[in-house]
Amino acid sequence: MEDLLDIAKIPPGAELATRLAAIDPAELDDDYDVLEVVAAWDRQVAWSNAGQLAAVAEFTRRPLSIGMTPDVARAKRGPLGSVRRSNPDDEIAARLSISSGSAGFRIGLALELTELPATAAALANGQIDMQKAHSIADGCRHLDPGAATEVEAIVLTRAGDQTNAQVKKAVRKAAIAADPVAAQKRHVAAKNERGVWLNPLDDGMAEVRVVLAAADALKVYNVVTAAALSAKLAGGETRNTAQLRADFLLAPFDEAIATGELSGVVPTKLAFGSRGCGEANVTVPASVIMGVSNTPGELTGYGPITAEVSKELARDRVMRRIVTNPVDGSFLAADTHTYRPNAVLRRHIQLRDGTCRFKTCDRPSLVCDLDHSKRHPDGKTCEGNMGPFCERHHIFKHALDGALAHLKQPNPGTFVWTMPTGHVYTTTPPAIGPPIKDEKLATPAPTTDDDEPPF
Repeated sequence: MEDLLDIAKIPPGAELATRLAAIDPAELDDDYDVLEVVAAWDRQVAWSNAGQLAAVAEFTRRPLSIGMTPDVARAKRGPLGSVRRSNPDDEIAARLSISSGSAGFRIGLALELTELPATAAALANGQIDMQKAHSIADGCRHLDPGAATEVEAIVLTRAGDQTNAQVKKAVRKAAIAADPVAAQKRHVAAKNERGVWLNPLDDGMAEVRVVLAAADALKVYNVVTAAALSAKLAGGETRNTAQLRADFLLAPFDEAIATGELSGVVPTKLAFGSRGCGEANVTVPASVIMGVSNTPGELTGYGPITAEVSKELARDRVMRRIVTNPVDGSFLAADTHTYRPNAVLRRHIQLRDGTCRFKTCDRPSLVCDLDHSKRHPDGKTCEGNMGPFCERHHIFKHALDGALAHLKQPNPGTFVWTMPTGHVYTTTPPAIGPPIKDEKLATPAPTTDDDEPPF
């Protein structure tokens, strides 16, 4: 196809987009041409990402301009690369239906690229993708402008032909060479950022992310690897090495739950005791436990789980049962007129809403603040005027008070946010139990006189 002869030479932009839109990969006979189309789209995606990041940087330097004339608002804009807007990440998150953390990532990269023009240009012309741009910006974050420019120039000479992992390694090496004293100081400071985080995955699994000093991380990995190899050498082991590493890593925590104490150089008692750490807050229909339904359950702090996992947790852990409306799955109502919600109302709202009521926030309601939609005493302390908000979005909510009536609760559990830009978003209470009409019946399991009751 003649049109494809020069496609690799066309820079990303409007012309390349037009050419690509006219190509049907299924009509191409030559595999070489198909791969060139893949590469051309990759350059076009990088160009699009660069354009969006430029718009993000522009948005963040604009302060809230409610009631201002265009000329006054323009005069109040900060320099490119500055942040003059309150909570721009939350506004972007709500508009794109992404988390505030994801929006914050884009803002951070957008601002960093204003200080790294060569990297921004490489992204815009498709030489590198957004992952590599982030790796370069991340590696230059703590360097002075001169050193950052030096590192940027060194890394970009080969970045287009390297993987992201290779780019990261090149940036680290160049940053250390540019200022070895500062690199050692950053290492000492970085050790204070160590921590452990939980990230839910699909299919009833989760990822525990641990950040440690490199030597300590290798220590953990080498110990569980040695234990796994020992189990393999003993014979009769059907688990693979990766599975054994995971199981041996879990072993001391199972022991801690059983004993109420985490062993180590300094054995430490568990703050909530063994019972508290082993407790699971599970929402699951009675029909699942009785074996006549395959409806998904919900594990607080994780999310949806299969019926089989729900039954397993109900057997093996302390389960907090939640009463739901059998018709639509919603929680039943409660009300009070005091300023502070009582325990019944607090629990009701937490279970009704499930998470922080900002559009893109998944922070569990159990660790959120309860706040009035309409300020007390004008607004009652009741289910129709309260909702859970994480600390971040609680502050964001009050930061806009007086600027506009930005949050209303027209019905209990339904929250309508009006953002400074005029965009309006509505969150509604999730069904915490499945409606009867949606339940899928399973073949009832055989029962015996020895079976335990479902609850």
